[in-house]
Amino acid sequence: MKVINQTKNTLIETIDWVGIDSMDLPIKYLFENELNRTAAQIDVAVSLDKGEFKGIDMAELFFNTQELLADSELDFHALDNLTQKILNVHNDRSFAAKVEVSFDFFAKKKTLRSNQVGIQSYPIALEFSNSHGEKKAYLNFEILYASTCPCSEAASRKENLEQFEKFFANSKDPAKDFQAWYFDTNNHFAHPHAQKSVAKFSFELDAETKNPINFAYSLIAELEDLIQTSVHAAVRQEDEAAFTRKMGENLIFIEDAAKKFKNYIKNKQEIRASAVELIHNESIHPHNAKAFFTT
Repeated sequence: MKVINQTKNTLIETIDWVGIDSMDLPIKYLFENELNRTAAQIDVAVSLDKGEFKGIDMAELFFNTQELLADSELDFHALDNLTQKILNVHNDRSFAAKVEVSFDFFAKKKTLRSNQVGIQSYPIALEFSNSHGEKKAYLNFEILYASTCPCSEAASRKENLEQFEKFFANSKDPAKDFQAWYFDTNNHFAHPHAQKSVAKFSFELDAETKNPINFAYSLIAELEDLIQTSVHAAVRQEDEAAFTRKMGENLIFIEDAAKKFKNYIKNKQEIRASAVELIHNESIHPHNAKAFFTT
């Protein structure tokens, strides 16, 4: 008899979740009709609803996960099969199972001006849970973007105005001298502070959603287009110049970004519910700005 099947316990308690954290496995997924292979970390767990049992079968969790995910195309159907399989193994003590598969998703992204392509990674995760037969599917990912504070930009304009006023007051031929003065590196101008920012999205989708990786990429592309200043893996000097213009055209508070994202999500019929966290990593303060919303 397995030790975990012992029911003669002096301490009888239920446990919400127990299982394996950060299991490393190879996976394969379909993206734009191509089968991709990568490494992933998998968390898998079941509930212990019958507290008289000593525990759950960790070995079965491991081997079932390896069998069903390492050799199958990753989608919600595969995760559904896995949760059902481990519930069947633990049907005398568990009523719920869940699995999360996390990995880096790579996509090609065009540069802003130099007409080249860079390969950019996005952390992504698929989650699936089965509790008393109720199935839920989640898609999670992050995007990075730059944000420039409107207050800081206004302050830099004021500072620079004083510089320009001094130049025009002292120059005898401003039209002739301006370019040389402006590009003289001995002259220093005020610059608004900018932040590398992150938006963390968790979307509840229909458990029958097909091709979740393709859907994730379409969401990423639309959200990046919405925010306008997403980071780029590949940047030449001309691309950086184009990015500075985008930054100036898209000054944004964290509240502005949150409202944009929320309005977009509310109008996306495929998304049943969401939880979104934004963090602007401040460059002027020792603390960061954070926003959170649900739909």
